[in-house]
This record gives sequence, structure tokens and C-alpha cells, in this order.
Amino acid sequence: MTPEEFKIKIRDCKCNICSSVISLVDEADANLHFDPNRAGRFCEIAVVAASGKNGLHKDDVVQARRDYAEHLGIQLSGSTQNSDEPIHIKHAIENSNHNPKAREPINLGSAYAKLEDNRFYITDVTQ
Repeated sequence: MTPEEFKIKIRDCKCNICSSVISLVDEADANLHFDPNRAGRFCEIAVVAASGKNGLHKDDVVQARRDYAEHLGIQLSGSTQNSDEPIHIKHAIENSNHNPKAREPINLGSAYAKLEDNRFYITDVTQ
């Protein structure tokens, strides 16, 4: 599946996670990489975005990422894409476009990633 086909598949899906990640892209102007061959970060950001105001407990992120990848029909492989830790959302918190010292910035547009009370959130300050 090409990145464009992957993006179309997600846009066509009406599940909560796919709808949430498309809202993050369309409404918050996040610039996420739709690449089915390197989708660990994408999937992790998507499941946290879908958790909304409740956030996603840190212990649930990895399984949610894996379940979402399965829903999309893709394989997460390697120690980074399929990490046993929620490394992608942690990286997004430390290296978003809102941090001028970010290393390998992740462009979340107007949205912010945060960890609070052992729960990860992605919130859009424009809402």
C-alpha cells in the first residue's frame, strides 16, 4: 500500500480513531506522515488523539497502537515502530513544533501533546 492509498483508507474509515486523526490533520493542521511502512508514530499519535479529554493511560498506549495498526491492516515491525513502551507519544511531547529546541520535530499544528496524571493527551488549543 502506498502512502497515498494509506491516507485514503484512513480518510474513508469512519471509526473513532481514524476520524480523530483526520481531525487533527484537517482542523489542527498537524503534518503527520501517512506511511504504512513506518506507522508506529502515526498509530500512537492517532490513538492518543482519539482518547480526547479523557486521555489514554500510559499503560494502555502500546496495546492501543498495536490494535489500531491491526485495524488498518498493517504490520509494525522493529524495536522502534513496535516498541514495548509509548516512545512515540513521549517523543511528540518533547519534540513538537511548539518546542524551538525540538530534535526531529513532530508538527502537531495547533495541537499539543502532554502527559498528566499518567495519562497522555493531544489537545488542540483552538477548540
